[in-house]
Amino acid sequence: MYLDDIKKKTVHHKFENQYDEILFFKYTKPKFVSKLIYYNQIYKIETRRPYGGKRVLRKYLLKELNKLKCFFDDQLEFYKYYRTGSTYLDHKYFVRNKHDIKFNLSN
Repeated sequence: MYLDDIKKKTVHHKFENQYDEILFFKYTKPKFVSKLIYYNQIYKIETRRPYGGKRVLRKYLLKELNKLKCFFDDQLEFYKYYRTGSTYLDHKYFVRNKHDIKFNLSN
């Protein structure tokens, strides 16, 4: 509901400058989207939880944990960039319509 409102407002919104756009997409939007992703992932894991004993459950949860690890391994460069507070690539990561396929392939 709120994410739909945010998306509708930002799709056609003209930011005053690139700095404001970067601030929004780097800090504001992730506060909402990260919670959606987190709770959606928990929901998927829990609703697919197999019936069975501890061994079956442990195997399933380890498999899910491995999927998450693979995702973070694939996104490691961006994750490090974001978590270290870097800014030198903000214009590539957090500005709309600046998609560079070569940039994404190299990461």
